[in-house]
Amino acid sequence: MPRICEREATIYSLDIIERIAELEKLVDESAISWDQRTELLELLLLQNNFHPASEFFSGLTLINSKNFENYMDEFIRDSHEIPELPRFMVLTLDYEALKMDYTAVEFRGQTFFTQP
Repeated sequence: MPRICEREATIYSLDIIERIAELEKLVDESAISWDQRTELLELLLLQNNFHPASEFFSGLTLINSKNFENYMDEFIRDSHEIPELPRFMVLTLDYEALKMDYTAVEFRGQTFFTQP
């Protein structure tokens, strides 16, 4: 599995868990590089933001703050039936209010939002 990148629009928690397992295997085999050790530490710090009983360990999406509005737009379109509006009406989402239902975590200097 490739390195987990902080520039991704979303990161899936099970990918993080899989990458940690790969890197820990390299540690056990004494075949880990300095960069991989750094990556392992960063991923373990990210994972430690979550309680062991949380959905992180069964599959959770971390949404890059730079992509939050696009992610919410797609989520609303996919999960709600929005009626046809007259041309003079506009539906505007309050993204800051939506963020109140999410928890922010930091990964390599980038903020990600996830549902607790």
